[in-house]
Amino acid sequence: MEAAKGDPWPGRWKFSIKVLVASWIFIAVDIAEGSLLGVLFLPILGYAVIRLLFFRAWLPLILLVIANPFSVSFGHGLVGYASGHPTIGSSGYRARFETYNPDPVTRCYARRVGCTGLPALEIFIAYDIGVRSAISAFGVPSCYYDGPYPSKSVSLANVSTWPDLDVSALSAGQIRIDEQSIQLPPDLIEAFRAMFEMPSVANSKGPDGNPEIRARAALYEDRCVILRLENNSVDSKKALDVMILIDRTNQRPFAYYLVKGVPRSWRPLVNYYPPVRYTP
Repeated sequence: MEAAKGDPWPGRWKFSIKVLVASWIFIAVDIAEGSLLGVLFLPILGYAVIRLLFFRAWLPLILLVIANPFSVSFGHGLVGYASGHPTIGSSGYRARFETYNPDPVTRCYARRVGCTGLPALEIFIAYDIGVRSAISAFGVPSCYYDGPYPSKSVSLANVSTWPDLDVSALSAGQIRIDEQSIQLPPDLIEAFRAMFEMPSVANSKGPDGNPEIRARAALYEDRCVILRLENNSVDSKKALDVMILIDRTNQRPFAYYLVKGVPRSWRPLVNYYPPVRYTP
């Protein structure tokens, strides 16, 4: 009886380690088989935490809380934020042109997982919670765009009010918006042309003598350049109208909007990341 009073639960360490090992086995099977065992294990983990609390087994409790797969994944999310370029999960069919665009709130690019989800999805949810918690506390990750981010409708309304650009000047990276002159790298404009399989910007006359490429631009809140490129080809398969959102600071595109047509060279269903993007 004296031993019982001195140590009400001698097996607390063994219990904590067994639950911890079991949690990792459940997650490993979940990843291998997609069996959702990780989700089913959550109530067991909750029971173990409550039991350790009841017996005030603080050190085994700390071990279980810190070293279980969900906490480790949460910590991984914090490390991902610190790296400057974390991703966040988003399930769904990735055939839409805008699926690449960053989340307007977190500014993180999505980690698409398809229609049926991903094995051990709860682990990735814990990772996302870690990323979102860090963003709430410290702001947008360091490697991502942190300026104004207009929606598709706002971008279209802004750029539609401006006159056409001089396509010859555009081929040299020069954009004139009202009294402001913005210089972009010429190879960036050429990369856009190649990406959307548009004819040469410098030689944009169609068979009827009219410009085959129409370009317009707007500056949104002095940071976001909205560049609209229209390929008015007589071939309906080549006709395309896209808007590109460019960070004026580092001169890289961070989002794309499709107004009309279907780009043939970049299809998110086949190649999720566009050839020209904000981060490598």
